[in-house]
Amino acid sequence: MERSNWWLSPVWEYQSPFDAAFNKALLQEVYEIGQSIAKDGTYGKLSLWDYDRPHLNTLKEYILAKCYQSVCGDISEVNELNLRMDFSGGWINVKGPGEGIEAHGHNDCSLTATYYVQAEETSGDIVFMMQGGHISSDGSFINNDFSILPHKHITPVSGKLVIFPAYIIHEVQRNRSNALRISISTDLHQIIDTNAPNAMVIKSWCDSMLRLETVCETKKD
Repeated sequence: MERSNWWLSPVWEYQSPFDAAFNKALLQEVYEIGQSIAKDGTYGKLSLWDYDRPHLNTLKEYILAKCYQSVCGDISEVNELNLRMDFSGGWINVKGPGEGIEAHGHNDCSLTATYYVQAEETSGDIVFMMQGGHISSDGSFINNDFSILPHKHITPVSGKLVIFPAYIIHEVQRNRSNALRISISTDLHQIIDTNAPNAMVIKSWCDSMLRLETVCETKKD
């Protein structure tokens, strides 16, 4: 596992305990879900996680546990927030030879995770634009030079889980193998206990609101 401070664009990698038999059964479940959707002609469920299937449920719980471990275990400040993680959505990516995914970020969630169900060494790296060492703690570019941001490559491996902050720009290179590259991706958001001492909720600004006393009293007069 690689870890670093949050502003250094952490990327966590885990090789899961799931074997080829598990992944085969997982794909069968997803295929049957696809068959059901195509037959019914309805898209009533918004996320892959909304389907109750044994292998999908096992993967779902594994991802949730690893995301919690990564953020709450490796970033000490978060421990004080009594944080919980929940899913914003889940989907499958199936890319054939020559296909990739253009550079993008996920701006409506906190974390993104990708689990490789089937992948060859040449089926396309996931590539991250890393800001560590080039962006200061306040989020601004050092020397205003964003042209030198390094890129981190992760080669897909069946059974590997990759977790990263959703704001990191990432892409998937073209599949140069003769087989399908299959992954299940998901977005997650953080649920903070509003009773936590340093929770970023409106109570955090109580002192600032009370400083309005002199202004408000003046206006009353």
